[in-house]
Amino acid sequence: MPQHHPTILYGSPNLYLKIKNAAVSCFILSDNRQAFRMRDFQKALGYDGKSESWLLELLKGISKFSAVPEALFSALDHPETVLYNHPNGAQLSIRTIEIPSVQKILDILINARNDGHLSVGQLKFAKSAALLHNYFSNNDLQAAIEEASGFNFEKAAARTRLHQRLMAKHPNAAFEWARVLPDAFFELLGKLYGLHWNQIRTEPEMGAKTTNDLVFSRLPEDIIRILAATKPKRSYKGSQNLQQSELVQYLSSLQQLAETAGYHRNIFMQLLNRTHPKNNHWPVKDTDFSTLQAIETTTSEFNILLKKGIV
Repeated sequence: MPQHHPTILYGSPNLYLKIKNAAVSCFILSDNRQAFRMRDFQKALGYDGKSESWLLELLKGISKFSAVPEALFSALDHPETVLYNHPNGAQLSIRTIEIPSVQKILDILINARNDGHLSVGQLKFAKSAALLHNYFSNNDLQAAIEEASGFNFEKAAARTRLHQRLMAKHPNAAFEWARVLPDAFFELLGKLYGLHWNQIRTEPEMGAKTTNDLVFSRLPEDIIRILAATKPKRSYKGSQNLQQSELVQYLSSLQQLAETAGYHRNIFMQLLNRTHPKNNHWPVKDTDFSTLQAIETTTSEFNILLKKGIV
């Protein structure tokens, strides 16, 4: 049977997480794991050769003096290959190492230096490991990878497209809050409807229809008036914190209903209709949205925008 490899959902070989003087390609995979490109990680440690097994051999040498987990040997001896789908249609296989393994390797190299288990020529690798370890200790690595891989750019683009599509249906000021709907809401759309960030960006009609159905069309008139009268604050760094308590409470109730329904869409909708029936005065109806989805922004176009946006 053919071997199935995870694909790179966010990130590319040409997008780098810069750590001091090092630059490492980082990826978010289709199963949501985060990983570095093996070649870049070895280079970040100070190795300038071409051997793909250099790090494995280094740890084997260290294991003569101190224990190295067998799982690390396995991860380095058989590094996971992931697939990158290039915008031109080509597919590239990339050898990777997961972030938890990276952190363990850094600890091993630093401890080996401190215990005197490295040769003079190997000390530079421990020095580089210490710099990387210091970065990991003082920064949110998950957030850094989300930024460097373009995931944050994707989320911002998806929110913009969603807002534009909703405003195109009806220029209601309450729709301004679509710009700052929290990540948890979009993750809920993924669980219930299979709508993920990239689909909302490229096919905003379905995302707008679902958001209108679940949120705006069910909010009471008094909350709609509050939203229309108070624009959300801009967030220039990090995630936007919704500062409108009624909307926060409503979105929280959606999460609770989904959990109660076991994320079964039909059961969720039954609970939702009973708990938060439609507001008949809301002007935007389900019938205002097309059931046909047309991809309006190609992947290649997005990659171009992404490179411009994070350089």
